[in-house]
Amino acid sequence: MSENTINQAIHKLGYKGVMTAHGIRSTFSTLLNEQGLDARKIDMQLGHKAKDKVEARYNRAEFEKERREMMQDYADHIDRLRNDDSLPV
Repeated sequence: MSENTINQAIHKLGYKGVMTAHGIRSTFSTLLNEQGLDARKIDMQLGHKAKDKVEARYNRAEFEKERREMMQDYADHIDRLRNDDSLPV
């Protein structure tokens, strides 16, 4: 799926000029890094490749369980924000 496809969906949801696919990825990374989660797992979830060629070649860990938990924590955080009446709509 292309970035443009995601951006079109964001526009149809009423966020044109407010948010982009890249902005969502940036927000995701920022929030999770601020919570002190493992940056390697965050990067892996975003589909980033290891910068170190040796690590990329030999470390094939996928951290499936931890990444699933991380995504659930993120979804719970978004739900809390959505349900917070003190935030602007």
